[in-house]
Amino acid sequence: MSLILVAVISLGAIGLISAVILYVASKKFAVYEDPRIAQVAEVLPQANCGGCGFPGCSGFAAACVKAGSLEGKMCPVGGQLQWRRSQVFWDWKQLLQNRRLR
Repeated sequence: MSLILVAVISLGAIGLISAVILYVASKKFAVYEDPRIAQVAEVLPQANCGGCGFPGCSGFAAACVKAGSLEGKMCPVGGQLQWRRSQVFWDWKQLLQNRRLR
């Protein structure tokens, strides 16, 4: 009986120590991603074709957020309808941002 108890306690301690180490590592190596990238990516068609010159829709969204506008950027898969949706979304986000700055 004592052998089983020792095994259970030691495995429990190993599991607890491993959990603490993983928790600390996840907090130390956490990567921050701008939430606006996900919001812009929602508007895109998510084809990930690379036709826009970026490595996928998330790359295109990151470039739009970094540039601050959609000037000179176009998604060939989405076409004009997607472009209008993106432009309306982008105008709305800039209005909201300007409103917060006041």
